[in-house]
Amino acid sequence: MKVQVLNGGNDQDGIAGDTADELSEFGYQIVWVDASPERVDRTVIKYSKVKLAQAQALAASVPDAQLVEDPAAGGALQLIIGPGFDGNVVAPGAEAPAPDLPDVSTVNAGDVSCV
Repeated sequence: MKVQVLNGGNDQDGIAGDTADELSEFGYQIVWVDASPERVDRTVIKYSKVKLAQAQALAASVPDAQLVEDPAAGGALQLIIGPGFDGNVVAPGAEAPAPDLPDVSTVNAGDVSCV
C-alpha cells in the first residue's frame, strides 16, 4: 500500500524519514516524506473511503494513530505524525505485548472448598 509520511508538528529531528524507513521495512510503499502543511494535535492516518481496510492495517502498525476519513486523500494513505509520536511502529499483524497482570484465582461456589 502507498503511504505518505508527513511531520505534522513533531519536534524530533528526522522523525518522518525514520518512520518511513521503518514502515518500508515492513513492506509499506513510501511515496512521499515531507513536512505537513497541516499541524495536528496527535498522529493521524488520513484515508479515502475506499482505502479503509488499508488504513486500518496501517493503524495496526502505528500505535495510537487516529483514523480520519478524508475524501481528498486519493489513492495514498497519509500518516501525519503529531507531537506525541515516539517513532514506535510494529510489523503488520504483530500484537503489542500483553501487560503484566496480577495472578487472580477464581473461586467457584460449586467447588468443594466452598462447602
